[in-house]
Amino acid sequence: MAMTIIISIDGVEFTGKTAASKALVAELSAMLVHALPPPMELDMRSPPDIAASFDYYLSENLAIGRQLASFTKEMPDLAFVIDRLYSTEATHLALDRLRCGGKNEDSMRRKLAAAAPSMPQPNLAIFLYVTAAERRVRAQEHLATHQYLQSKDRYFDEPLAMRTQDNLREIAKRLQRNGKTRVAEFDSLPASQLSEAVIAVARSRPSAQRAAVRVR
Repeated sequence: MAMTIIISIDGVEFTGKTAASKALVAELSAMLVHALPPPMELDMRSPPDIAASFDYYLSENLAIGRQLASFTKEMPDLAFVIDRLYSTEATHLALDRLRCGGKNEDSMRRKLAAAAPSMPQPNLAIFLYVTAAERRVRAQEHLATHQYLQSKDRYFDEPLAMRTQDNLREIAKRLQRNGKTRVAEFDSLPASQLSEAVIAVARSRPSAQRAAVRVR
């Protein structure tokens, strides 16, 4: 019996997640699953209620886990691409450190540990990274064609983005140590190369399941 393909894609804004997700969905005839619910508005100018926001996003992630478990039973031959599975953890730990001095970190990590068995378990976790300089260039390019981004402060919060990215790197290392999920990491690849790269990794042989892939 073929194993259901579940692929997660994570990265901060402007790393190419949308292009990579679309490429995988098209190549694998997969279902795209959004792990993040509609945004919970936070006032980024003052200490936000990190605990409430984290609980909100974590509960939605668990709901996705239950939904995905049902889907894989009903449609075992269908591939699934999860958009931003690990972003709840990475972003909230970064927000808590920068805005609240890390006061919620222990509580969040306990909740993450308790929730882990019920979270989606990807076969392949893809992490997209970008340098701060390259991210600034891409942000300006996006701003030229997506004016609504001007009102989205978090997209242009460089300290938050870079700390979130550091957290994603730590999550990738943790997955590699666990050895149950194949990990692929891509650094600052242009869109023209990124789509082909993620497809190649997704199409690689199952015998490479525990191998870690890094592309710069």
